[in-house]
Amino acid sequence: MGSHVLVLWLWLAIRILEAINAHSGYHFLPYWMTDYLSGGAFHEFHHSHNVGNYGSFFNFWDKICGTDVAWKEYMKKKQKEEARSNSKSD
Repeated sequence: MGSHVLVLWLWLAIRILEAINAHSGYHFLPYWMTDYLSGGAFHEFHHSHNVGNYGSFFNFWDKICGTDVAWKEYMKKKQKEEARSNSKSD
């Protein structure tokens, strides 16, 4: 490794922070960033529903391969339910 030990430490730090973000259940990233990077909710869906959303860092592979279809349907359903509950409370 020699001179590349700093690269190794940087890579390890990034991967550990990414794993914490994707698997902790908390949402550390701003939601606008989750269009490009997998946020906690995106990858959490993979573990809670055992389908799709395989990318725990970049989510563009899920978009390209179509493995985020169940996530999109889930989010549409969730938004409809929230809109319905908001209209009832008004």
